[in-house]
Amino acid sequence: MRETLSTAAEAVGRVADVVLVVFAAVVCLTIAVLAFAPSEAAAHKDPCHRARTCPADHAQYRWHGLLCVSPNARERNSSFRLMYVHATYVYYCKR
Repeated sequence: MRETLSTAAEAVGRVADVVLVVFAAVVCLTIAVLAFAPSEAAAHKDPCHRARTCPADHAQYRWHGLLCVSPNARERNSSFRLMYVHATYVYYCKR
């Protein structure tokens, strides 16, 4: 009887070890993905903003007479109705 309990306890211990290793791997992978995922600010740091030769991401300046925002900008509302694609980036603009 003791041998059966001992064997069962060892099996449970091995399963717990495997679960712990898998959990640690998932945590490490999640941290790595979050660490290397580009933020909105880092995704489009282009010198064209300084030169104002492309639309603003957050309506900071006018581009060709338009105020523009990126699709995920907090400043975006229903008044930004004109959609422009500039150098593969999508912007929503208004006059």
